[in-house]
Amino acid sequence: MKKGTNHGLVVEHLEFNLENSVHFSDISFSINPGEIVLLAGASGSGKSTLAGVLTGYYPESGGTLKSGTISVSGQDLLSMDNQESMRYISASFQNARLAFAMENLYQELIFCLENKGFDPLLMDEMVKEHAKKTGVTELLERSFDVMSGGELQRANFSCLEIIDPLVYILDEPFSNLDDQKANELQETILELKKQNKIILVIDHRLDRWKFVDRMMVLSRVGQLLETNISLDPLSTNDHLLLEQEGLLSELEKPLQQADVSNNLEPIFQIENMTIELGEYKTKWLKKTWHTDRILLKNGNMHIYPGELIALEGKSGSGKSTIFQTILGEYPFDGTMHMKDLKFNSKNRKGWLSQIGLIFQDPSLQFLTTSCFDELNIGVQAVYPEKTEEETKKLITNLLKRHNLEDQASTSPWLLSQGQQRRLAVLCMLIKGQRLLLVDEPTYGQDKQNALEIMNNLNELRQDGTSIIFTSHDHDLVKHYADRGYVLENQELIEVSYDRSH
Repeated sequence: MKKGTNHGLVVEHLEFNLENSVHFSDISFSINPGEIVLLAGASGSGKSTLAGVLTGYYPESGGTLKSGTISVSGQDLLSMDNQESMRYISASFQNARLAFAMENLYQELIFCLENKGFDPLLMDEMVKEHAKKTGVTELLERSFDVMSGGELQRANFSCLEIIDPLVYILDEPFSNLDDQKANELQETILELKKQNKIILVIDHRLDRWKFVDRMMVLSRVGQLLETNISLDPLSTNDHLLLEQEGLLSELEKPLQQADVSNNLEPIFQIENMTIELGEYKTKWLKKTWHTDRILLKNGNMHIYPGELIALEGKSGSGKSTIFQTILGEYPFDGTMHMKDLKFNSKNRKGWLSQIGLIFQDPSLQFLTTSCFDELNIGVQAVYPEKTEEETKKLITNLLKRHNLEDQASTSPWLLSQGQQRRLAVLCMLIKGQRLLLVDEPTYGQDKQNALEIMNNLNELRQDGTSIIFTSHDHDLVKHYADRGYVLENQELIEVSYDRSH
């Protein structure tokens, strides 16, 4: 362990229990001012939970801190309330939606300034100046409920910067950002380093983080394996360790693309679709928003049976909105067809029986209090003839295959985001719809689990299911997608991918 000083972040002998089990134990490390340290580990190893303990989210929101100390600049964080400790340490969490207390970013930034004790008469100008500096002015008045994943991350980071803590914890900060926004964020992180801030980054994708000072690895059982790994260059021993932990799995040889030569009739078509985000109402949230943004003009898309299609675009371009439109949640001009079924408001129930959706935030779609019961809903609907013993065997095998066998009785809401996403994919795989919409399927996954999910989607399409998925991982898109559509400048542009290398 690198020797720390009283001016840095010092963590000693942390042990935290959640749901009557040890989540991690004997965690000790230190980070000095001006250091950027990457914390990596397999999905479900406890990285985000550790971030929650460091910021005080846990144990206030659940669990028990059995032992340990946390200090910043020699100050004991565990003796402070959250309002005081956030000046020392604050986080941009993986699920940014859960980070906000107010309805929009303007209100949230005002709230942050109030907590810091600023003069109310100065706050309006301070917020507008800060928003301009951090590039989020266009997000100020927009409800968090209608922001994309990338916009939520940008908003969350802007709040973090206005708090200006000594320690920044960044939980997968690039995951929903396009390359341009990711590069801008990287420059901001390097600027924070120059300001002598302490930066702890949590991520699965190591390729983005060659510039960090060192890396720590958290094992699958919640123990620190290493605290001083150099990524550039990566030693042979460290390479083996990361491979064993599922952090360096390579893409396999190029996959065979779907053969659509005999499929002259698409399974799904969009023709001359225009989406204008004027007044938008949602049944679930009982709210109405008003915008004047045209997202798509006269867009066309055709999907053949068994195709795996990528939908790409910049953060906030409207990819998730396209999915919601396909589900009939947004009004549009133009037509949508599913084979011989044309979408209209009267046949929406039949239309939705043909389509499955995996949300960008998978926790929004869970209905039960255990992973087993969540899968059981789908099994009962699709295989009502199966006996109780056969059903149990099927679900147990599915959970085991996706590294969730130890979570069978765990509530889906207590899983890590990576585990939640794997469970959501499993639920949809069981139901067997003709068209599957998957929003960021590998978000929150280590390399091994990401490839497992994509390989499962690839197997599913071989049975005739068509899949449209969004992703900011262009290498993964090129490897798996048969074709793609890019949402850019209000157009859907069809693209092909070269799999020859």
